[in-house]
Amino acid sequence: MTGHELLEHLVTDLLVKGAIVLVALALVALLGVALWRRLS
Repeated sequence: MTGHELLEHLVTDLLVKGAIVLVALALVALLGVALWRRLS
């Protein structure tokens, strides 16, 4: 594996992890809003 291929692999890995984190945060935010509306 060359340096360029390794860099591409790392960037792809970061993008995938970033997307997963964003989706998880969005779900948590939606759940939080739903709970807050139910409680208030």
